[in-house]
Formats: sequence, structure tokens, C-alpha cells
Amino acid sequence: MSRLSNRQKVADLIIGVLTGQILVREALLQFPSDKFDKSVECAWHALIHFEADEDMRARDLEFKKEQDEFLFFLANLLREGKDLPINLLKDYKAWHGGAPIPTDEKSLWSKILAIFRFINVN
Repeated sequence: MSRLSNRQKVADLIIGVLTGQILVREALLQFPSDKFDKSVECAWHALIHFEADEDMRARDLEFKKEQDEFLFFLANLLREGKDLPINLLKDYKAWHGGAPIPTDEKSLWSKILAIFRFINVN
């Protein structure tokens, strides 16, 4: 897949999560395995945070609104094939490094385990 099609797929996954059409874990498993696209990696981490913040989102509607708007912003940029803002990429890299996005070479089970390992470590 091309970089543009990968980014558009990620945008669709983010929108699917925000509209309740797909669970975060399922979206993460469907992420394209473009390990060289920092914008895709950043979006992956943003969805991890979305899932981790579930309790806070339920308690604080303003936080939920801001996080939803942020993810829509990311999805819109990615749908257009644009890079995410450099300051955002630097912040995510500083905190997380690379993203353990599942690759096509692994089985479904190993992809699931990789995501759970990442969620449990952080």
C-alpha cells in the first residue's frame, strides 16, 4: 500500500472508533504496518491514549470533547495524506519512541499479544 492509502486507512479507523463502529483494539490490529511513517505511528499512540483514558472520558465531558476533536483533527490530516504537525510527532516520539504496530508477518495471536504487552507496560 502507498503512504497515502495507509494514512487514509488510519483516518477511517480513527473515525470508526469515534463513531462506535469499531473497537479500539480491533482498529489497532488493522493498522497498516508502515514503520517508517511517523504520522501513522503517532496516530497509533493517540488511539492507545483514547482507550487508556476511558474512565476519564466518562467523568469529564470537556476532556472527552477535546480528545474527540483532537482525533478528528488527526483523521482529517491523514485522510488528506498530510504529515501530522512536527511538534506533535516530536512529543509522541519523546514519550513513546516507536509504535509496536503489528506487522503482516505475524499471526493474529501474536498481534494481539503485542498490543496487550504494550498496554500493560505503559
